[in-house]
Amino acid sequence: MDPGGRHAGPPAGPGVFPAFGLAGREVILLDEPFGALDSLTRAGMQQWLVQVWEEHRKTILPITHDVDEALFLSDRVDVLSPRPGRVMLSLDVDLPARGPTS
Repeated sequence: MDPGGRHAGPPAGPGVFPAFGLAGREVILLDEPFGALDSLTRAGMQQWLVQVWEEHRKTILPITHDVDEALFLSDRVDVLSPRPGRVMLSLDVDLPARGPTS
């Protein structure tokens, strides 16, 4: 919380992984991490996750039903079939920079 009582946002900097109990992990699985958020908050959290990735370079495996989110967060997207889940399509994503990261 900031002094005015508002939430200051997610933790940033080198303490982000220990804060979430992820220190020492090389692969981080995120199952629908932003699914319950409104679109504005979701966009901000997606940008934040990209910044965290750029700083720490951990492997992040987001699982999502949101195609835009998959393309924004990933350098490869695998599309799965219904049960039993099998990879039906694997697509390398080569998009320009994902926005400001400063």
